[in-house]
Amino acid sequence: EIAPAVRERLRTRYLRRREELEISLGLRLPPFDPEEARQARWELICLKELIEEATHWVESGWAKPEPAQGLIERSRRAAEELRRRLAASPELDIPSFDSSQDTLKMLGYLREALDDLHAQDSLVDEAAYAAATAELMAEQEELEIELGLRAPELHEEVPAELEALTEAPTEAPARRPREPLTWDRLWQTLLSERTLNAMLFLGVFLLFASAVTLVVFNWERFPPLVQVTFIAAFTLTFYIAGWFVRIRMGLRSSGIALTAIGSLLVPIDFYAIYLGGGFPREAWPQVWLGVSVLCFVAYLFTVLRIQAEFFGYLVGVASGSLLCATMQVTGVHTDWWSAALSILALAVTLLSDRLSSKRVRDPRLHSPFTILHRPLWHVAMTAVTAIMPLTLGWYATGRMEGQTFRLALAVDWWLGSVIYGLAAARFRSRTLGLIAAVTAPVALYLSQALAFDQLGPVLSKVEGIRPAWHALGWAFLASGYLTLGRTLLTRSNDPVDQAHGRTATGWGIGLMILSAIWSLTEMPVAAVTHAVLVAVVVLAVRLWHRPVFLFFASLLSLSAMTAGMASRDFVLGQLALGWALLAILHLTAAVALKKAPSFATPVYAAGYACSGLSLLPPLLGNDQGLLTYALGNWIALTAWSAWLAHSDDHPGLKALLRRAGPFQRSVLHWATAIPLPVFLWLAWTLNDRPADARLGLALMPLAWGCVAVGRWLAADGRPFGPSTGLRTGFAQDEWQEAEGGRQIGTWWATCAV
Repeated sequence: EIAPAVRERLRTRYLRRREELEISLGLRLPPFDPEEARQARWELICLKELIEEATHWVESGWAKPEPAQGLIERSRRAAEELRRRLAASPELDIPSFDSSQDTLKMLGYLREALDDLHAQDSLVDEAAYAAATAELMAEQEELEIELGLRAPELHEEVPAELEALTEAPTEAPARRPREPLTWDRLWQTLLSERTLNAMLFLGVFLLFASAVTLVVFNWERFPPLVQVTFIAAFTLTFYIAGWFVRIRMGLRSSGIALTAIGSLLVPIDFYAIYLGGGFPREAWPQVWLGVSVLCFVAYLFTVLRIQAEFFGYLVGVASGSLLCATMQVTGVHTDWWSAALSILALAVTLLSDRLSSKRVRDPRLHSPFTILHRPLWHVAMTAVTAIMPLTLGWYATGRMEGQTFRLALAVDWWLGSVIYGLAAARFRSRTLGLIAAVTAPVALYLSQALAFDQLGPVLSKVEGIRPAWHALGWAFLASGYLTLGRTLLTRSNDPVDQAHGRTATGWGIGLMILSAIWSLTEMPVAAVTHAVLVAVVVLAVRLWHRPVFLFFASLLSLSAMTAGMASRDFVLGQLALGWALLAILHLTAAVALKKAPSFATPVYAAGYACSGLSLLPPLLGNDQGLLTYALGNWIALTAWSAWLAHSDDHPGLKALLRRAGPFQRSVLHWATAIPLPVFLWLAWTLNDRPADARLGLALMPLAWGCVAVGRWLAADGRPFGPSTGLRTGFAQDEWQEAEGGRQIGTWWATCAV
């Protein structure tokens, strides 16, 4: 049996060994060193304060509960992990961070967290943001007054009640006695950060002014080596001063400002050396490339070392300069520079989004590169915001007209639209979503214009591709907008997603209207575009489950058929052929939709409307043959529908017939029977055949047929629809014009009754 003390030592030894193995395998983070433990302790305190403050924001009604709760949960998980790792290093001497200066820094940390929530639209409104900010600023002001960093403000007390009717003079409040001037107050004021900042920037200004005076008036008196040495020493002075002020004196903001001045002087120094003859004139591309590489490395090292966002912006600018210098050295044409910068902006955006997503998923990950995510986003958006209108202005004014530049211009607008879309999702901005929706159609127009100019001579050697074909691309783009809009509207109840969904849907509808009108300038284009819009409307019906939209699809199909026939030089009466075909297709589609009655009903109605409209063109064009065909098509479709209505397999048709009220069971029979004599008369007289007594003989079998159908329907328990006397009356009128017609008409009338 093992003694308890020995067992405890063995347990501790094996646990330590297991932790070492887990650390070597990457399953556990290594223990903190003293500096990391100090940073972790400070971070743990900040997270605890953030949890309390975020809870207060929710209780005060300033922050939205869902995103604020997510922030609280992430902060709790990160705090638990830090607390566990700190517990594993009890021998480290970690400060408590309970001084007033630490509390002031804590308020700055909370202010940054509040700004992040506001940027993500996680606060209720701007008033809530202002109230929360005012509360933090009030605490910060009190601490600064306590530390001597801010002079106390004297507020006069305002009486609670004023006597409005009396004009008695009020005594002025007694002046607050001035605090005695002591050596402690004097040294506290002289050593405050505000005084030191003023002295530092005054010294920087004097140093910069003396350098400018030396360069302007006495620069040529020095040899090149002295000039280079002076320039380098002048820049290094700011770096050294920034380090000293930031590290030794503890003035972080002032130190960052001095280092930033030195960083900005680096490219200026090299350009001054180049202008002074330090580099050959013909070596400008190589000088530009070398300076860009140096600046990029220096700025990246500085931002990772200091963890200040300002240098992240310099990293983004230096990366763009490096790309342009590389293209200059390699001989890439300047037409491609804007497209290359847009591609770089997209790459920077994706990199920044990845850095931000890692931080959101696991707040414990504090990579030094996470400081770059906000500056890189801003640099990328600023770049495309400048590139897009600038290049478009060059193209519109005729300064740049080459095909390569036009291709680069289209790429700029496409990538700009993508970047704005990503930014709208990242920053939850409705304005950025609207800009993304606007830029995509412009990018498509630029792309199609370039394609038309390139393919026009190949496809049409005479006229090229007409501008009306832009409508076809917008019709396809409208389908993408509608799909995206519906996805955003149904994905969540978040107001920003709902706003983006409404924006995409509205622009999709607008593009449909624009493409439908734009294409009417060319009938062949209108035929194709309206046919595509039919598919887009059907897609909208599927997405929104709104059968009433099918009427718009039918209207567009009618306009597409009309435009197609007009482009082939069809006369007015021949439009009946296409419209009758549309009616047949509508009823065929309605029959196929029998399992979806709500969708079949509008298709049936549109089919009958197309069949009825097909009678107008030959009637207005005085074309008896086509009128006969259109009327026969109407009779056939209504008879077919009457046959379908006798079964229970087509509830969509039954739903449409119920709108006829008391005639719902016989309306199709009447619609079939009434035009029959007219159809027979048109067919009989088609080839100049006279409407004599033989027409009456032809009408008699029709009357008997109606009688037979009516009797069959009566026997089947159905209403026998139109009175068979209608047919008898037509036959009797014809036979009265011939000899013996009255007797035969009376006989057939008796049989019909």
